Amino acid sequence: MRGGEGTAVVVGSGPNGLAAAITLAEAGLHVRVLEAADSPGGGLRSFRNERFGTLHDHCSAVHPLARISPFFRRLGLEREVRFVTPPRAWAQAMGAGAAEPSILSSLTGSAARAAASFAGVAAHAMLPPASPLALGTGALLGGAGLLSGWPIPVGGSQAIADALVRRAESLGVLIECGRRVDPADLSAELEAADLVLWDTDPATAHRAVSPAAPSSSRRYGPGAAKADFVTSAPIPWRDQRLRRAGTVHLGGTWGEVARAERDVNAGRLPAHPFSLVSQPSLFDPARAPEGLHTVWAYAHVPHGSSADSAEVITREIERFAPGFAATVLDVTTTTAADFPAYNPNCVGGDIASGATRGWQLLTSGTLRTRGPVSGSGPVSGRGHLFRTGLQRGLLAAPWALPREGWFLCSGATPPGPGVHGMSGHIAARLALRELGRRRG
Repeated sequence: MRGGEGTAVVVGSGPNGLAAAITLAEAGLHVRVLEAADSPGGGLRSFRNERFGTLHDHCSAVHPLARISPFFRRLGLEREVRFVTPPRAWAQAMGAGAAEPSILSSLTGSAARAAASFAGVAAHAMLPPASPLALGTGALLGGAGLLSGWPIPVGGSQAIADALVRRAESLGVLIECGRRVDPADLSAELEAADLVLWDTDPATAHRAVSPAAPSSSRRYGPGAAKADFVTSAPIPWRDQRLRRAGTVHLGGTWGEVARAERDVNAGRLPAHPFSLVSQPSLFDPARAPEGLHTVWAYAHVPHGSSADSAEVITREIERFAPGFAATVLDVTTTTAADFPAYNPNCVGGDIASGATRGWQLLTSGTLRTRGPVSGSGPVSGRGHLFRTGLQRGLLAAPWALPREGWFLCSGATPPGPGVHGMSGHIAARLALRELGRRRG
């Protein structure tokens, strides 16, 4: 499709929303992005601690998938954003030291330490490490780390968002911030658009399709309790090898990680929640003035927990780095219960929007949605997934919504959570294909 044919609206400007907007604009559509926040980027946004002049990332800080994303590679993202790659992608903090990733250690090192190292990567799925989705997560992120490291963007994750915004605007995409979309009261531009793509959690998109859509059918996982520290020194790890890792997993052995993840999935706060820690200022000096450091960390806690993030994370870091608390000058916290105020997609603090719960990644959360998908209005009747497969192509089921021209494009769709843009790019390609069929 060329020559400015058609209009599209993208709701949300996270990495997937921006990827969708770019893909649609490259095909010649007039594209408008509606973002509720005051600035674009979603989970890529960064903020500055004005008191200390330090730079912090609101959500993601380390990006294992950035270098291997086909969409980012095609865009030439690394020409626009400078990344620094720590000597070690990750390390697992253990009672007697660190389990570091390397092909050599995997082959010849302690089996228990290698298992612990993998468990820390697999637990990014917020599931016990032996769970099928956790095993897949571990293989994907671990493989990315061994191939190209887990890079950190110089100048904060906002640098990635800014690069995507520049590309989108160069293609004529109009990005409007401060435009919150009410699913129960859609604007005329959404109703009239040829295509509408939702970089939101599935429940929001389905409420827009039909206010009567069930909101309780989607299951969400544990939450993230996050803390951003300003410190007077690097973390004083008991095992100095941990300083070489861009991400440190605080979880101990495979069994300890598995037990903590079972607890949070059952709604219990573990004695030692699995936690992730990064010190971007060790690798990107622009993050903090001389003599100061930044620490980015979050712990896995029960869904919607109000547990004090600073207290939980400080306690866990102190287990492996005695004296850390004495270096803390300031801390900004976000509890799991607070997360939706910053990003509505993170219901109860679930930063995966339920994508790691059972088969939801493959269904767009619509197994209980009813009706055919022909026509331009919302639907009623049983069997959305089956009818979507017949009428819009079986492979479109994870992205297709039960309204013609509407697609989900967030990280709740394949390939899943992470900063890669592929969920948005794939959804946009499917939407363009459907629009082309409709127009013959």
